[in-house]
Amino acid sequence: MGRYKINKRLNLKTKNDRKHRVFQVEDFVLTVRELIKVAMHQIPQDDIDSLGNRRIRAVGELVQSKFRAGLLRPERLATARMTGIDIETVGPSLILNSSPITTALREFFASALLSPCRTCPLCGVGSTRPGRTATPPVLPIP
Repeated sequence: MGRYKINKRLNLKTKNDRKHRVFQVEDFVLTVRELIKVAMHQIPQDDIDSLGNRRIRAVGELVQSKFRAGLLRPERLATARMTGIDIETVGPSLILNSSPITTALREFFASALLSPCRTCPLCGVGSTRPGRTATPPVLPIP
């Protein structure tokens, strides 16, 4: 993805192979030249709000990032517990706890757009728990 964008922006024909995947000296020089042209108003700036400059994250990538965050919590807890436990009596159940991982994944699936708490527009049937509404509740007039 990076090499493709660099080639497209700088009008290069560099191959996207193993040798050219990293940022090359030629890429750096051309990037600085491009930035100077933008600063001197010789070429227009990129529209940062353009959807062409955005990348859509897949569901698997979002789950992976939540899972990593969930793994960091037990790691910290395990290192803290290992400092104060006797080596002869230690066991995996005394050190590890899987609840932070399951909590992170449960939190992701409960708050995601694909959550079963939302209404399915195709089937027209809502689930037991409706999603949040965008309008505030209406107060009765006395």
